[in-house]
Amino acid sequence: VLAFLSLLCYNISMSMSSNELRSAVEAETAHFCDTEQTLQVSKGTLGRPRNDVRQHVRISNCGVATALVQHNLKEHYDVTTSRLFGEAPLAPRTRFGRIFGHVVLRTEDTLIDPTYGQLFSYVGVDLSSPHMKDFVHPGPLALAIDLENPDATLEPLIDDLHEAASVKTGSLDAYAPLRDQGRQAIRAVIYDIYNLEHYVPYEVEAHHPSFEYIQALKQISAEIRGPSHPDCNITLPAKIKTALGGLFNSLGGRG
Repeated sequence: VLAFLSLLCYNISMSMSSNELRSAVEAETAHFCDTEQTLQVSKGTLGRPRNDVRQHVRISNCGVATALVQHNLKEHYDVTTSRLFGEAPLAPRTRFGRIFGHVVLRTEDTLIDPTYGQLFSYVGVDLSSPHMKDFVHPGPLALAIDLENPDATLEPLIDDLHEAASVKTGSLDAYAPLRDQGRQAIRAVIYDIYNLEHYVPYEVEAHHPSFEYIQALKQISAEIRGPSHPDCNITLPAKIKTALGGLFNSLGGRG
């Protein structure tokens, strides 16, 4: 029976559709937000609680977020990803004058970005501004870009950024290098940021400054989820659960 369960889990993970992957990425990005806020509360470092996960993930570190999302995609969905770091030449520097470096995840045919919301700062969306309290971030919580058809995801993102550029932040000198540049300029930057030619493999080793923080996140993540089956953490459809229950009963509950 355990062998059957292992095979079942393998087949479910292998047959995950692009829509199912997107749903998993959305769920794990939301879970990251809950996990990080829980950790920050325990450390007394949470400056301001954000009930809207869309706001929290837009101020989170991309390296930290991808580390936990990658861990949980593998742990709970058996989805293997690689972590990549890139610096897009066309991306404006950050508000602190640093080169914009970004960390994303990749499966064979999908690019995953849990913290793409950071890009809204380029058009003046500043979550620290009181004028932003009612701003609702458009689009999904995380990006899942089909590498065979990136336009399907990137063009709507560009439209959202272009529209957000018209939002009044209450400060004309707010950092917004792309706010008045028009859609074509935004488009050039976005396509450059997600150009895989700019990326290289990226792993967080034990000596990395974020290593202990990420390990603490993984521990809290597991505590929030609670106990799960050691051999299969995938949530099974009800019909499969019923069938498995009948199988166990017919075997007298033997494993």
